[in-house]
Amino acid sequence: MNYSKDIERCIEYIENNIKKNLTAEDIAAEAGYSLYHFSRVFSLCKDMPVMEYVRSRKLSLAAVELFSGRRIMDIALDYGFETQSGFAKAFRKTYGYTPSQYAARMEGFLLNQDRTILEIGGYLMEPVFVKKHGFRVAGYGIHTNVAEGQYTKDIASFWSNYEGENLESKMYGILNPPKHGEVGLCVPGTESGNATYLLGVVVEDFSRVTGDMLTAEVPEAEYAVFTTPPVDT
Repeated sequence: MNYSKDIERCIEYIENNIKKNLTAEDIAAEAGYSLYHFSRVFSLCKDMPVMEYVRSRKLSLAAVELFSGRRIMDIALDYGFETQSGFAKAFRKTYGYTPSQYAARMEGFLLNQDRTILEIGGYLMEPVFVKKHGFRVAGYGIHTNVAEGQYTKDIASFWSNYEGENLESKMYGILNPPKHGEVGLCVPGTESGNATYLLGVVVEDFSRVTGDMLTAEVPEAEYAVFTTPPVDT
């Protein structure tokens, strides 16, 4: 069974109520699942328990507000932390710095890089740099050329076919990935602008890949991770 739409509805519910005292029971009720079933499904889809996800989002949004000039205590209370020390402890565990250290570090980074913070809907659009192991992706996609205007039509056509043919369910059924969650890639091919646009899942190997699928091997490297706002549908 594909749970992605139910989980995304819950994610939207979390975002809309992020400053409230959310509980796992509240979020499970939004999905119409029992708490036990929802907790298992959410952990499978998001690779973390639901309340860990909620706390992560609270901290991520609070990080944005560190640049607003508001008192750290006020920000902590807004996101449900009873004390400033409790907020600082949770923040340090996630980001490796206290809130004040993080704000100073990011301001220094932005000045050195001649960059500015882009905030969209309360989301911090500056990257966090992480080192990730290499992984394999398989799924559906197209070969296009990003140097030509045609690529936007190619991608629009791909998405129309992807949704019309229900390729998401087909992909999960065939590949049976160890974890739920899609990966979008645009892999450059040549200097002339040729590229592969791929929407797939992380797989252990390519043994289940069919002839109409595309694959990519993503190398181990340091990546910039952005937190982006959800798309209204």
